[in-house]
Amino acid sequence: MTYKLRPNLATRDIHGELVVVDMHSGAYHVFNEVGGIIWKGLAAAREPADILLELTGTFAVAAPQIKADFDRFIDQLKSIGLLE
Repeated sequence: MTYKLRPNLATRDIHGELVVVDMHSGAYHVFNEVGGIIWKGLAAAREPADILLELTGTFAVAAPQIKADFDRFIDQLKSIGLLE
């Protein structure tokens, strides 16, 4: 399953964080390095499994914890309306 980002969102990397601005509402969101990797993967229409592999290869964290964090981040994106 792939996730689709809502249109009218602008992104910018600033000092290791990813800032996402909703051009319609003016709301902005700041994501840490992990959130940035997930966001960029979603923006590239990558499969969640591929994003998870990148995360497990980048961070010294057990795969089940990374999966739980990924799922939590996706739920947050849905709840704030950044995913369609």
